[in-house]
Amino acid sequence: MTEFSLLMGNINRQMIQLESTFDELRRKVEHFLREVPRVLAPVIEPIKRAWDKFCEQCKKLWKEVSDFFSDRGDPGRLHDAAKTLSDKVQAGVSAQAGKFTETYMHVDDKWKGDAAEAYKKVLKPDAPQSSALRQYASTVLEVSKALNSCRWALIIFWIAFGTALAILIGEVVAAIAGLVSIAGTLPAILYTVGIIGQFLLSVAAAAAYAISEMSDAASTFRTQNNGNDHLPAGKWPPSGVAAW
Repeated sequence: MTEFSLLMGNINRQMIQLESTFDELRRKVEHFLREVPRVLAPVIEPIKRAWDKFCEQCKKLWKEVSDFFSDRGDPGRLHDAAKTLSDKVQAGVSAQAGKFTETYMHVDDKWKGDAAEAYKKVLKPDAPQSSALRQYASTVLEVSKALNSCRWALIIFWIAFGTALAILIGEVVAAIAGLVSIAGTLPAILYTVGIIGQFLLSVAAAAAYAISEMSDAASTFRTQNNGNDHLPAGKWPPSGVAAW
């Protein structure tokens, strides 16, 4: 089992724990609201309605979070793709670019004349073929880096999400422990609203970071995909040049 699988398994357990812990808090608040003297009913009824509405919204929120959690991404596959591009494609192409010379291609005194001289021009270090190979290797490397950026954006987001979830659970537990009388009901309600708002802000900040990183990666993909303007007429250079 990978580290990411362990992380997601832990988050899944936290989500289950949060729902049960919040249900416990809801029952305790409702218990104390029922204990309020009737004489205070005009004051308490609006609070009850607001609390019920808040709990309904929280239930929808947990459902949305659960649905979102089911589509968590796969950093492992991103890592594998980035590593394949870097190790098996970029490295190999770079090595071949260095060998693409007249010496390596054995253009020597056995072949003379205009055709030989024209072919040598193709194999010079600054010639179109060599330049194209180096550019291709550079493109592959940039794509590999972008894939790794996406991978780490996912991992960092889920770590931040799990951290925010753990903090929220701890604060809900603290709210339950502090709710020991009718007098503490309203402060507990306000406190709960505040900590859930704080949780949402933390998740939103982590999501904004992940979106920013992935947007940069998408920009890299587009740039590299359109980056053939350095090639003659936007096409791979020919393997030979005209002798005249």
